[in-house]
Amino acid sequence: MVGACTAPTGKARATGTRTSPRTAGSPCANARSWDAAGAERRRHPAAVEQGFDNLRVEEIAEAAGVSPRTFNNYFSSKEEAICAARITQSERLAAALRARPEDEPLIDALIDVFRAEHIREPSRAVFRLMHSTPALSGEFLRSAMAAEAPLIEAIAHRTGTDPAKDLLPRVAAAAIFGAMRVSIQQWMCVADSPPYVTVLGDALNQLRALTATTHIPCQTMSAPRQPGRTP
Repeated sequence: MVGACTAPTGKARATGTRTSPRTAGSPCANARSWDAAGAERRRHPAAVEQGFDNLRVEEIAEAAGVSPRTFNNYFSSKEEAICAARITQSERLAAALRARPEDEPLIDALIDVFRAEHIREPSRAVFRLMHSTPALSGEFLRSAMAAEAPLIEAIAHRTGTDPAKDLLPRVAAAAIFGAMRVSIQQWMCVADSPPYVTVLGDALNQLRALTATTHIPCQTMSAPRQPGRTP
């Protein structure tokens, strides 16, 4: 895997000779296993209703149908567990991209995959909570690299590129996630903003328009003009 998905995270726990899930534990591996435990239900309404600081690990674990001990095996904090949702989303996007027809242009495949994933209007209250709670917003940013990694791998597989050497997979993933981030900002900050799914669709179309412009090879671009020199 690429980037943060190759790095262990959080504390490792072991009992006797048994290794806990966290010891193997990249954010991606933890998120996949946590979802298998039923954590898609972890978006606990109490976090919005009573405030994140008042939300206990026990409540998140109960909503996911697991014990607090199981929760602690996978995550070092409630912030990490909640933000893992974006990693599992990226895993779904990557799987969907791999399933697209091989002859479909990359930008069309990416846009269709993202649109299919975002068919429901998200909760403004949840996003406000994420951005107004320092601990959550910090973890949200930290998890960004891990969230991009599965999609980077899928793009590299589709294009026959090496994500460790070639820019294309990382640039494409950054562009598509950037469109999503800008869409959230527009939807949250503009008073009369259209629905989020509409804003996201417009942002993705902007990316499509960019790919239709004439490509200028780097070697033909003019070098920056030095101060005091005339062309």
